[in-house]
Amino acid sequence: MPSKIKTAVFGLLLMMLLLCGCTSHDPSPSADGLLPHLSVDLQITTSADSDNNKTFSVAIEHNEQPFQDADRVQFEIFPENDPEAVQMVEGHQTKPGLYEASQKLDKGLYVVTCRVHSKDYQVMPSRYFAIGNEAVEKLALIEQSLKGDAVQTPDGGGHHHH
Repeated sequence: MPSKIKTAVFGLLLMMLLLCGCTSHDPSPSADGLLPHLSVDLQITTSADSDNNKTFSVAIEHNEQPFQDADRVQFEIFPENDPEAVQMVEGHQTKPGLYEASQKLDKGLYVVTCRVHSKDYQVMPSRYFAIGNEAVEKLALIEQSLKGDAVQTPDGGGHHHH
């Protein structure tokens, strides 16, 4: 099987697995009959202190208010073709509802999953991100192949260029 097809198949399978990973565990509906949930916005930025240091942040809200009750926030980071090389980085609350962590990384295509745990919720949004031109091109090919299969990345966007 050609390398591009293997990558596309792996990406499709990974996306289906990741799409199944975002859940919350609070079955009691609110007064309007809707189940309460957490909304999360997972972001990846370049830190000012080093070219290879990336800052991962997740803004978490519950009922449109900053969610400060997370028992644990972790960022799971691994190269897209090597899930065994996973790095776990603890997130720390830097302001109400915003949890951050930094990690030094080399050029490549990565998957980051943010694991938010609280008494009532477990949410795990994921997204791809690319460091370097070659990785950005590879990510563009994966996204293009996924669009043809009508599968979207968990965050609806999919990548961050560096």
